[in-house]
Amino acid sequence: MNMMKITHFILVCGSMHLFSACSLEKMGASAGKGVSSQSDSIGTALVRGAMNELTDPQTQKKIRQFVDSIISSATDTLTYKTMAMRDSLINQKILIWADSLMEALTGHQLQLNMEKIQLALIGKTKADVLELKKAFNDLLNQILSQDTKGKLGSFRDELLGDKTNQAITRIADTLVSHIVDSAMVKLSYRYRTDINPLIEGDIGFVNKNAKSLLVTVGAIAAAIILLVWRSRVRYLRLTTLLTKQINAIPDQNIYDRVTTNIKDDAMTAGLEKQLRDLLQKNGLLGNDNWNKKFYCVFKIYIMDKIWTYESLAQADRPTLENILRTGSPPDPEQLNGNIYCGWNHELAGQMISGEKFKKGFYKKDGMNSGYNETVIQDHQKWLGQWEVGLHKVRPNQLGYFRVGYVKDEPQTKLNAPYRHLVTFSYDVPYHKWYLIFFSLIRDFVVLPNPGDHSLMLCKAYLHFSDSFNIFYCYFLLGHKQPIRYLPW
Repeated sequence: MNMMKITHFILVCGSMHLFSACSLEKMGASAGKGVSSQSDSIGTALVRGAMNELTDPQTQKKIRQFVDSIISSATDTLTYKTMAMRDSLINQKILIWADSLMEALTGHQLQLNMEKIQLALIGKTKADVLELKKAFNDLLNQILSQDTKGKLGSFRDELLGDKTNQAITRIADTLVSHIVDSAMVKLSYRYRTDINPLIEGDIGFVNKNAKSLLVTVGAIAAAIILLVWRSRVRYLRLTTLLTKQINAIPDQNIYDRVTTNIKDDAMTAGLEKQLRDLLQKNGLLGNDNWNKKFYCVFKIYIMDKIWTYESLAQADRPTLENILRTGSPPDPEQLNGNIYCGWNHELAGQMISGEKFKKGFYKKDGMNSGYNETVIQDHQKWLGQWEVGLHKVRPNQLGYFRVGYVKDEPQTKLNAPYRHLVTFSYDVPYHKWYLIFFSLIRDFVVLPNPGDHSLMLCKAYLHFSDSFNIFYCYFLLGHKQPIRYLPW
């Protein structure tokens, strides 16, 4: 009903506007084609009357009342409709739906989905990477901790301890017994099938001629012994004669040259002890019976043994061991700053570590320390060159150790004979993980010529436990030079 009133009002106002415009004039002109010229005054009067009616206060009051009633009705209707729309928009179902929508847009599930998308697109966040790094550092610290080292040491001692040695011994004994038994069975079988038939055929001859055979064999043996004895006596007489004649040489230069050659050849051939015994037997080692100059030369070269790198390299094991047990130790402080050329005396050391190498000595964190350098193997034994093989413009340095006196360490079965010497202990934390086997090495070091730090003799062991050690090799250190490249 109210909407109809509003429509009528709009039509009336539109009509009034049409009449007040020039359209009325056009309508009057069109209608006045058959009418007199007075039609203009009629139209003017009509318009004037409409304008007067509209400007009349009573008419305007009625129009205002009419418009107010329409607006009031429209406002009430609009207020009702708005409240109804509001109630329909904010009812319980809509609120629940809005809450679920907000939860879907900003809730926990969305965060989880976004994290999954982030993980799939760009991986871990910086916090996650730092957390992983911390976890790896903690794991590395735990692996390299003293507790882990202690457990590994316990495992090593247990693995290489007395029980393991006993088990290995039992296995070896069983294996050897089995081999021996098998060999004895085979020998017995071959004896019965092959040898015994032949012996049985000749046993009668042996029984009949046993006495004659024994006498003949004895006579032959006696003749050989007599010939050897007579040769030995002639040799001793000839050697004594030569020794006395050497003492009588008047020319000092010839004398020195002969005695020096005798010293070198005796040491090379391993006949030093026999030569000393011969001289002693003939009374030529005493000051009273031996010319002073000859005695002094032999005392220096034979008794005191002034060793060179070459002569020491050619000495046998008993001679090297005697030097270790009777010699004097080097001073660790005098080794620092120098690098020595090394040569492994035994075949095992040459095959595993190479014939030649270098050892350098320096002071690290207040401790006398050392290291090894690899060199190019020229297969010239103790001769030739020690050319360093470069690795990334530097020597390849490995096998670190500490230097100290054996007497400063607890006495063990291994170091008991060498308490007077210096030791190189490789049980230090500087090895790379794949070179950890170096920590098993223990070296005992002596000066072959007392007070001379240009030449050293060393003996290397692989130390698994106090009761299980393996001899590795003897080796020499000489031809010292100043260090050019420190490890750190």
